[in-house]
Amino acid sequence: MAKVIPALDGRVLSRDEELELFGFLTLPNLVALARSCATVEETHQVGRLASMLYGPPSMKPPARRTPLEVERVELKDLILATRRSLTAQERTVEERQATALARETESHNTGLRRQQHRRAAAVEGALERRRRGDYLTPYEKELLTRGA
Repeated sequence: MAKVIPALDGRVLSRDEELELFGFLTLPNLVALARSCATVEETHQVGRLASMLYGPPSMKPPARRTPLEVERVELKDLILATRRSLTAQERTVEERQATALARETESHNTGLRRQQHRRAAAVEGALERRRRGDYLTPYEKELLTRGA
């Protein structure tokens, strides 16, 4: 009798069934799969398989990793880079416009914060010179009268 492949009928595979079906995959096989991913969902599937078959990536410092641990970390980095690339490609025009607007707004707000910080530092310097009785430039006098 022919062996029926699990999940072709639409049901979800158990972990044991997945291990039986995909246990032959090596890290180079998973690297090839990660490079061929066309959607973000596929990158998640490859990452899940890598974690299931080889465990989580090593947290050791790079100098103390074994060659297998180095390969696993490189696979994780490849999956994340692929996912970032695909996420950008899968965005709609509206999402891209919203991201650009958010980036522009954040840049504007950062500029305003820097400007406020510079002005506050200038006011603080002018106040310190006035407390010491030092000479104040016309700009510093204007800063102090506007700030008061």
